[in-house]
Amino acid sequence: HTLLAYRLNNSLRLSYYHDGLLRFSRLIGGDTPTQLPSNPADEISKTQLYLTGQRILPREARLHVLLLDPSGQLDSALAPLNADPAFSARQVDLATLARALRIPDNFLAATPEIAPLVAIADEATQLNLAPPELLRHHTEYRWRRGLHAAAGIIALFGAGITTAYWLHAQDTNAQTGQLSQQQNQLDARYQGIARNFPTQAATPEQLAQTVALARQISLPEPDAQRLMAAISQAMQAAPLIRLDSLSWTNTTDPAGPATITLDAALTPFDGNYRAAMQQIGRFITHLQASPVLHNVSLQSSPVNADSSQTLSGKTYDPNLADAPAARFSLGLEYREAQP
Repeated sequence: HTLLAYRLNNSLRLSYYHDGLLRFSRLIGGDTPTQLPSNPADEISKTQLYLTGQRILPREARLHVLLLDPSGQLDSALAPLNADPAFSARQVDLATLARALRIPDNFLAATPEIAPLVAIADEATQLNLAPPELLRHHTEYRWRRGLHAAAGIIALFGAGITTAYWLHAQDTNAQTGQLSQQQNQLDARYQGIARNFPTQAATPEQLAQTVALARQISLPEPDAQRLMAAISQAMQAAPLIRLDSLSWTNTTDPAGPATITLDAALTPFDGNYRAAMQQIGRFITHLQASPVLHNVSLQSSPVNADSSQTLSGKTYDPNLADAPAARFSLGLEYREAQP
């Protein structure tokens, strides 16, 4: 429930709105062009009584009064209205009302009588009454101007990005030139120092081989006496085993084990491969019992025991001088016993 009270020349216009609709409007004239008729607060109270009597305004409703008067003659009505609990009054200026009605300030100031009509419309006021055919060229002009402005903004943005990239490229080129100059200076210094180096009689590859050989020579050799003693103890427990060759290879790790390759034969061999394999197995067991020998494995045996292969061979007379020996090869590792 809103009552808009505003001054029009020497008159007072009171317009009552409910839910955005104009329900009542009253124009009160004055005696002189410079004074309002009687007391504005009294006129507003009379209007409220009239609206209540006509059942336009509910009795328990509170009437919100908006006072609009740039000259300030309605200021005297503000205090009496707020003192009455049936009213809630406040002053509004042209700028606030123009924003609420969505019309220009200068247009409302020039034609204040349009305010109640705009309030009835409840939409933006169409201030240009020219027909569409007359506005077509202007609309096209506005579109062209907008497109030109957008193109100008995009061009300006592109020019800014291009300038930034160009400056970055210049900075990168300057840094590249400085680094190239520093590299040339370092190369020149290196060449000057390298000319004073003594002449090398050997190639770098030969020097690398020499260093590798020196490192290999400097590796600690396994204790041959302890190695032979461990193998001898195992051979004493297997007197039919004959040692043919023994070799070892050191690892590059000084703390690593030495790889031993042992070639031996079972003599005399009477052609009994089962007994020969048993003798070799016992010999491997004796080697594994030594604390310095580890990972003993059979590399080659006198008979192929693979189930996927065909077993073949000959039996020999043990009394013949040319009876073959049962040869086999073992692989093991030698590691010094920890104290």
